[in-house]
Amino acid sequence: MWPTWKNLGLITNFDAAVKYMTAMEVEQGVDLWISEILQGGSGEIAYPGRPGRAVSPSELKGFRLVTPDFPSFDMLYSRSVYLGTVVDHRRARSMRTRVTIDPRHTPLLGEFRVGGKAALPLSLLLEYAIALGADEVVPDNWPKLRLSELRTCSIDLSGLVLSQPVYTLEREATGRWNGNQWVVDVAFATRRERGFESFGYAQIVFERDEAPAVFGGVLATPGTSIPAVVENARGLEWTGAVLKPDHWSRYSNDVFASMIEPTHAADVWATPYVPSLRLPTALIEASFRACAVPSSKDSVATTVTFDRFALLAQKVNANRVIRSSDGNVFTFTGNDQQITHVIEGLSVEGQVDQIRKAIR
Repeated sequence: MWPTWKNLGLITNFDAAVKYMTAMEVEQGVDLWISEILQGGSGEIAYPGRPGRAVSPSELKGFRLVTPDFPSFDMLYSRSVYLGTVVDHRRARSMRTRVTIDPRHTPLLGEFRVGGKAALPLSLLLEYAIALGADEVVPDNWPKLRLSELRTCSIDLSGLVLSQPVYTLEREATGRWNGNQWVVDVAFATRRERGFESFGYAQIVFERDEAPAVFGGVLATPGTSIPAVVENARGLEWTGAVLKPDHWSRYSNDVFASMIEPTHAADVWATPYVPSLRLPTALIEASFRACAVPSSKDSVATTVTFDRFALLAQKVNANRVIRSSDGNVFTFTGNDQQITHVIEGLSVEGQVDQIRKAIR
């Protein structure tokens, strides 16, 4: 069994064919063919290429038994884990899936607490959202797109709580073109005693162009800083077992900054093979911990929102979080001081705050 040979054979649309599997160089194919003939014997020999983005969710099931030496194993395995069970799928339009996250295989699931109860960390929820948009709800013909940002995210924190032995997440995603942007709206629900209950949504944006987005961020003023304590919103806790505690410094322009030890995929998952991460887990959680405390001291955190989360770097190499003086903008940088991510409008609201808004 052979893959497509590069620019040879009866393939009428070579560009489309290689979106399913990479082509074999003619010289390599001839060498393998001669070698197979000279060896003799019987049986079927396969020479797989590297699977491409056009592998559908239904076809993905056929790759679940492949071994790590198979081409693109990391990509196929990651897609399989994040995909879960498909409930409904309309190609290039929408998808609804359910995925089960087991605390025994996911150390990060024991890291975060809401009201004293174990809960799904925000960073992992966003990871699952992005995976659905980037890998499954894609436009026709699988054009090359760049993951640009998340927008208008709002999460009811009670929906993150682990109320059963495993956490069951349902995602419903719908994609559409908006000019040169491919926009995927994702709604979240989780299993409760009375069935699935919605608890939030986010919007994921992909760009056609190759040029990186230009995005404003906040940087600390060079010079003297002093150690500072950044208070957590009431009702939220992090154990520090997986994510190392952050230590903040305050600068003269009232900007706060902290060096963060990055989290790797093997820290998140306790399985023989681990899915890849697209997001800087530890930095997102550090920002969440340090975002604005509800205005009332007797208000328990109930909702987390942000306006925009820009992904300016496709590789996760950030190790520093910088918080703006108003506490609502968080900038991630690496050792080279280049801005890699920016979160705008990140905030936590509590029940008392929401009641006061309603009265006004």
